[in-house]
Amino acid sequence: MRFILILLNFITFITLSNVSFAEDIKFHPPHTEAEKALDKIIYINNHNRDIRRFIWKHPERNLTKDKQFENLFTKELQNSWAKGYRESPLGDDGIHHQVSFGFLMCGHGDYSESYRYATVKKKKNTYYIATVPIEDSNINPSRVSSPFKMKLEDGVWKLDGVKCMDVPYMNTDFNYSN
Repeated sequence: MRFILILLNFITFITLSNVSFAEDIKFHPPHTEAEKALDKIIYINNHNRDIRRFIWKHPERNLTKDKQFENLFTKELQNSWAKGYRESPLGDDGIHHQVSFGFLMCGHGDYSESYRYATVKKKKNTYYIATVPIEDSNINPSRVSSPFKMKLEDGVWKLDGVKCMDVPYMNTDFNYSN
């Protein structure tokens, strides 16, 4: 019995030591390798429209262009996005109308040119990063409700999950878990 208690205490210690919650953090330019990788992904998303076709696994996309995006996202996230496409509602014209929805940035329209980052939570090989446009960098990171999940996979930081805001037309979490 004593051995089991010691073992349980050890497991609890190891688990808690692998999870850390950031306190008193502020938004800043990308510092960590995970934040820099996310910054690159967001930049590509905002400047290369082919990435949306890749994310959606759009049937008419140029497959040779996919190679530039494959190492940015984990396979789990890519599968989650593909499922989102398949399950998105068809309009009366038979077209998936949520294709214009930006699954990466959780919305429609134009995006900021510059972002600030705050790693709000860390687990072993997984960082949860909140972002805001540079003009909103004074916001407390704990109040931002759409962090990104970055995962170190094969020595490369990749986007592994996106948690969109709790708004009916954006209430989707793609491969996101705490």
